[in-house]
Amino acid sequence: MSSHILTVSDDPEYRKRTMPEVIHYPERRRFQIDINGLEAGYISYTEHNGSWDVDHTEVSPNFRNQGIARMLVDALTAYAEAHDIPLTASCDYAARFIG
Repeated sequence: MSSHILTVSDDPEYRKRTMPEVIHYPERRRFQIDINGLEAGYISYTEHNGSWDVDHTEVSPNFRNQGIARMLVDALTAYAEAHDIPLTASCDYAARFIG
């Protein structure tokens, strides 16, 4: 019989409570994460004929090295996939995951 030790990071309820929320601001063409009232980071895009070009990803210095940029890319790509929006990336960081 094998056992699995559940670590805090494996617990989906813990992650749901501790992971920052990614908010889509379509009027600003960006997805953003705010932590404790501060803008932690954002990813922006431009629209061209029904597709999006991801053009910039930025994380504030105080929030770097916490996976914020990857969370933003993941949220944007999940949204685009769910809404059948083709993606390209002129942002070097995002291009590592898109395309």
